[in-house]
Amino acid sequence: MIFNTNARRSFTFALIVVVVVALLSCGKKNNSPQEQANKGRQDVGAQEMITEKEAPAAVTEVADGNEEDEEEVDDEKLKDCPLKLNNPESMTIDGVTEITKKLIELELVNVTQEDAYFKSVRSSCGCLEIVDAVEPQVIKPGGKITAKVMLHGSSFTQSGTYSRALFVECRGCRELSIPVKIIATCLVSVEPSPRINLGTFEGADVNWVRQVTIKILDLDNKPDIELKLPKENKRFQFNLVREEGKNAYRFEIRPKLPMPVGRIMEMIFIPVTGIGENNGVKLAITGDVTGMKLNLSTDRLWLQERDLLEKKTAEVSFLVERAADSGKKTDQVAMFTRGIRTRLPSQQEKAKAFVEQGGNLIHEEEEAVHAQGGRKTWEKLAKTLKLVVPEWIQATPEPQDKGVLYKLVVSDEILKQPNRRVLLTLQNGNQPLRKVELRVMTKQDD
Repeated sequence: MIFNTNARRSFTFALIVVVVVALLSCGKKNNSPQEQANKGRQDVGAQEMITEKEAPAAVTEVADGNEEDEEEVDDEKLKDCPLKLNNPESMTIDGVTEITKKLIELELVNVTQEDAYFKSVRSSCGCLEIVDAVEPQVIKPGGKITAKVMLHGSSFTQSGTYSRALFVECRGCRELSIPVKIIATCLVSVEPSPRINLGTFEGADVNWVRQVTIKILDLDNKPDIELKLPKENKRFQFNLVREEGKNAYRFEIRPKLPMPVGRIMEMIFIPVTGIGENNGVKLAITGDVTGMKLNLSTDRLWLQERDLLEKKTAEVSFLVERAADSGKKTDQVAMFTRGIRTRLPSQQEKAKAFVEQGGNLIHEEEEAVHAQGGRKTWEKLAKTLKLVVPEWIQATPEPQDKGVLYKLVVSDEILKQPNRRVLLTLQNGNQPLRKVELRVMTKQDD
């Protein structure tokens, strides 16, 4: 009984608390609409008073450009810019060089019957610098303003036509985009092209040369322009000669033989003085160096058993020669450098190289030189080639016009070898190129 009485009292007390809280909440909700209505009427009245007092100033002054306080407006609801360009012909600028600095004036006129609230002019590129910036202001119908822009020609390092833009901003309107057409002519140009494609070639022993002509534009008030010889690198050596009586230089490129095997992708920078700091001529050189591909006249040498039994020695020979450039893949073909195979240049590569170089491919020059024979090349190559043989074999290299002839004198010791055979290794330095099998011919082999 005591337990039930206490529980009933607690429940009653909690119920009373809930009812009181509910009544207080209802009282607040009933009063809030009236209070909000009164407060709203006060805010509207105050806003109307402020608007009436500040209206005259809003007509003659423009916001200070602080866009953080302005509300975002849908572009579709904005009006077209009331200002129009009065001198569009001045937006096409011809004869721009690296040293050009030209002042451009934008004459903007209000073509509407309403006031235009001008804010600013900005450019799409650092080559168009806004100078003497026009302050934000109100432009009456028919009124004009002039904005000044400085064009810097140092941004245009290649001849061609460039498109830039200026943007005029007015409050509450879309931006007015003014296209600027710039026709640039470089003071220094490269002929036939600044891109030199060497194609695919061996780069082993033919001392070819490639050259371009670097011309200087002939202007009345041009500065003293001078080219400087760039530094040599691991692949090329350079020569720069000024042509007499002409505003031009001849730039020559020669290889450092033998050239490193691999893809050539180099940018050669020729410093030029007189047209600003860090300016110069850039030449892009591309190509593929494969190294000389070698072939053996045979990869198996046979010895006569009768000679070994009667004379105690036998003689054989084989020729190391330049592989025919047929593009065939065969296990009898080895490379002079790094074992990389020669790839014939495609017709597209040939056409591109002929157009850009105005002459033969290096690959074709190498073919012509080797077709005439080159004992000096093989004498030099014989010093780097090495045939690894046992003690009882004497190997003698003899350079020829078309290759290196290896003469072998083999003792009868070979008869004691397993299967009466031995493998010889041809190396370029320490790099293995090819295996040659030396074997005694038996009646069964006959």
